[in-house]
Amino acid sequence: MKKHEIDDLIKQALNEDEAAFYDQLDEQPIHEMVFDLYKGRMKWLAIGSMVVMIILFGVGIYFAVKFFQATELREMMTWGFLTWFCMMAVMGNKVWQWMEMQKNQVLREIKRVELQIGVLASKMKG
Repeated sequence: MKKHEIDDLIKQALNEDEAAFYDQLDEQPIHEMVFDLYKGRMKWLAIGSMVVMIILFGVGIYFAVKFFQATELREMMTWGFLTWFCMMAVMGNKVWQWMEMQKNQVLREIKRVELQIGVLASKMKG
């Protein structure tokens, strides 16, 4: 049985409110997943990390320009390390955001399973 066939069977078994909630739990496009990071209890952390990431990226670009302007090896190593550090921090921040998006997707799937179990349990009682 294919996924859309299973979804159709589940929707037929649900009442109108439950079906609307089930539709809400469907897979999201990537842009909605990104915007969902900035909602809920953790929005302050996501916004703060985005601000820090933008600042670090700008500072990293500044350090990279300084690296290419340096004439001595010691200066080049210093600016190069600072550039590398800023870009690694930006990358780590981005990885954290992708992990948060994945966590939200897993929670969405768990809610779908809970709803399916609830529907099955109510049919078995009645």
